[in-house]
Amino acid sequence: MRTNVTQAFFVSPEGKDSNSGTLESPFLTFERARDTLRVSSIKTVYIRSGLYQRTNTFFLDAKDNNQVWSIYPGDIPNTAIINGNGIHDILDIIGGSGITINGLTIQNFSSRGIGIHGGMGMKEATPHFTVKHDIAEGNKITNNIVENGNVAFGAWDRAAIYAQGNVPNTYLANNVIRNSTGYGMGVWCLQTGDNTSNTQIINNVLLNVCGNVKDGGAIYINDRTRKVTGIVVKNNYIRDYGIFENATRAIYMDDESSNLTVEGNIISGSGTYPIMYHSGSNNKVTGNIIDLNDDGTKSIFLYQNDSNYGVMSNNVFSGNIILSKYTFYSIARVYKFFDTGRQTNKPDIKNNFYYNYTTGTINTGNTELADSSPITGDPEIYGWNYDIKDTSPIYKSPINFPNKSNNWGPVGYTIPTIGTAPSCLISSRKMLQITANKYDSMQGVTKNNTFLGSCDNNDWVAYNNVDLGSGYSKLTIRVAVPDPQAGQIIEVRSGSVTGSLLGMLKTVSTGSFTSYEDQSINLNGAIGTHKIYIVFKGKSGIGNFEYFRFTN
Repeated sequence: MRTNVTQAFFVSPEGKDSNSGTLESPFLTFERARDTLRVSSIKTVYIRSGLYQRTNTFFLDAKDNNQVWSIYPGDIPNTAIINGNGIHDILDIIGGSGITINGLTIQNFSSRGIGIHGGMGMKEATPHFTVKHDIAEGNKITNNIVENGNVAFGAWDRAAIYAQGNVPNTYLANNVIRNSTGYGMGVWCLQTGDNTSNTQIINNVLLNVCGNVKDGGAIYINDRTRKVTGIVVKNNYIRDYGIFENATRAIYMDDESSNLTVEGNIISGSGTYPIMYHSGSNNKVTGNIIDLNDDGTKSIFLYQNDSNYGVMSNNVFSGNIILSKYTFYSIARVYKFFDTGRQTNKPDIKNNFYYNYTTGTINTGNTELADSSPITGDPEIYGWNYDIKDTSPIYKSPINFPNKSNNWGPVGYTIPTIGTAPSCLISSRKMLQITANKYDSMQGVTKNNTFLGSCDNNDWVAYNNVDLGSGYSKLTIRVAVPDPQAGQIIEVRSGSVTGSLLGMLKTVSTGSFTSYEDQSINLNGAIGTHKIYIVFKGKSGIGNFEYFRFTN
């Protein structure tokens, strides 16, 4: 493809700054092309394939408004590689508006790969964002690969793609960020005059980020003004977003960030919390796939209010898909609430869909925070892209899961099969597990945070619409039984408390009411969909129960 010389200037590693900047006679440096555009009616620079070595930051500002810096359309996308050689920032838009950066590869930086700053400076935002500049509005960062960021441990405000200050209408779309020890993408609104409204973070891929981050995020939003509206975080693919002990988050709504739409994202792999709400309001997290993988200690989100900020309200978490492949769940707070002193309104958690591909207990919450209407079952999700079969129940009410576009990264980009593998790669769990305290009806028992207790003679619990499919031959009951209570009976019946007997367990001592063990029996006739009754026979205190697991 040839581009009209009247429409663009060109840069090439084989060029010379004494050239005319045409396709046949390109410039060598970005600075030469920028300075030429500033005195020209032409606003486009095409960057040819090849390696560009940087020893200092390349800046664009208000004199460069409405410029386009893009891979040459006739070259393979992302083959123009800009190597920062470890400098702080590689490319910064400082007080410039309407600027597009498209289709490049930016690599080897120690603070930011691509940065955008407008308005007041921040003294902490070293090295280039500490001085007041013009507004930086409507900038577009699209189809780039930003990689190999070596950011110091614990560094704050250091992201592969970064926007801070008075930077409304920023558009960050179809980029790939990979192998960076700092934040993935960050949008900071920290002081009076800052404005990040209508920022769109869409169709990006973030792989192996936050390696040196403490208390940070793969996609990080901060709004201390509480005035920002219209931020959208949609259809991003995030895998492996930090170290659990460092309190890293995949999508982090920090410091009163409010009025966000977080929809259609996929979150998987290492990290601490997939989602965090911190002191903000009116945030809607819906239609996302969150894969807890094999980490049975991870909470789905942290909901934290801080006494320095206002009251949280009208936050929603609904219609999301929660997957896992852990074999045993060891933490009660699947939804974690942390209030540091200011009264707050808890989020509306409802109609989320839960599935474990192995043997772990499906936890949908407790007395602190819980899903008011959880749904369990097989979502029919498969592969590294988390594709969904047309027959999946998640497309039905009340989930009404949105159709996935899979439009991640630059054109032609494929999600790599590296890093933490999706739980859904396990083709079939061949089991059905019922959390004991998630009954539909009962007599006499007590529901506790993580177990069912006070199970005495003739007490029972019932579970509606249990789909046993083509049949299970074994039932495993996770139970805690002290020595004096051993030898009592647990019946499994279908239809009613006196219905067909599918199996019967005589308990064995586990040592105490807090020491749990799996005890198993064979089943007969466990086929089809039934209302399943667990009936307790004996005396008082038959045992405490965590789950009932049907297997073959």
